[in-house]
Amino acid sequence: MVIRIQTIWQRKCQLNMANDVVNPDFEFVNKFIDGYYHIHHTNFFDTALEEFRESRQRLGEDFAMLSFMTGYCFMRMDRADSAMFYFRKAVLIDTLCWAAHLFMLEIANSARDTTTSLNQIAALQRQTPWIFDRNNKSFRNVQ
Repeated sequence: MVIRIQTIWQRKCQLNMANDVVNPDFEFVNKFIDGYYHIHHTNFFDTALEEFRESRQRLGEDFAMLSFMTGYCFMRMDRADSAMFYFRKAVLIDTLCWAAHLFMLEIANSARDTTTSLNQIAALQRQTPWIFDRNNKSFRNVQ
């Protein structure tokens, strides 16, 4: 069974950055940006993974976007099990990391794993219902 869904994923919202902490380690930021660059401009996924590993080591902890981007690298390298591990990790760190759910849904559909697909759809509907709703005000504003 292959599940086909249509998603709308552009959303505008107010961000409260008053409690954000700026990381003063420029090398951490540079490693992360270099990894991002290699994913989107060179397709050197092994290099991107190395940059993300070094970035994670410099930070000394993980955060959702770092896990998400690592999972994305593995997904593009056709290493679904590793991708799923990092996407799950991203969602554990930040439950609103809906893009990780979308990619886990894509991987599950490719593997014809109906149970995981339905679980990901349920998570998306529960945490980000606007993603499926064409009548959502955010969607109407971007058309």
